[in-house]
Amino acid sequence: MPSRWLTSVAALAVAGYGINAYVVQARDRRLAEAHQAEQVDLERRRQYEALADVYGGRSTLEELEQAVAHYGKK
Repeated sequence: MPSRWLTSVAALAVAGYGINAYVVQARDRRLAEAHQAEQVDLERRRQYEALADVYGGRSTLEELEQAVAHYGKK
């Protein structure tokens, strides 16, 4: 009878370890994906702000000339 218990306990321990390893890996993957998405969002926001700075409000002739000069570079 003790060998049956030992087999059952060992099987439960292996299953518990496997479940725990999967949960930890899934959590780490979600955190990495969230971090990458945040970095992409920050870069997109930085590019948008740089573009907004270049094009400006176009309320003055100088801002409009800068926007045209920047557009001409592309």
